[in-house]
Amino acid sequence: MSEPNHIPEQPQAAMIRMVSDIFHLQPGDEKAFAKRLAAAINVLAANDMNSLLQLLYRLDVSEKKIREVLDVPSGLTAGELIAPLIMERELQKAEARNAFRAREDIPEDEKW
Repeated sequence: MSEPNHIPEQPQAAMIRMVSDIFHLQPGDEKAFAKRLAAAINVLAANDMNSLLQLLYRLDVSEKKIREVLDVPSGLTAGELIAPLIMERELQKAEARNAFRAREDIPEDEKW
């Protein structure tokens, strides 16, 4: 996993790899993961905002939700506000994939 204070040559690819780690967390690791993700988001926001915006678009994080959390004064960093949105969206996508995964119990004559 990349250091959160180091901007890799391909920041979006590194962030995508980091985000995919969400599926390998042990119970109780969510807080530490959110902290690492927030730090990486903050570095990206400070050094390459365009890449951060492209990443959020690629991850399909709701622009409306991002605006809502960033518009409310909270004393938190952008990363601390955006990281939970990314985590929430990734889990939603995983649930949707599982819900629509090809069912194994369909009779052979009814399959396409």
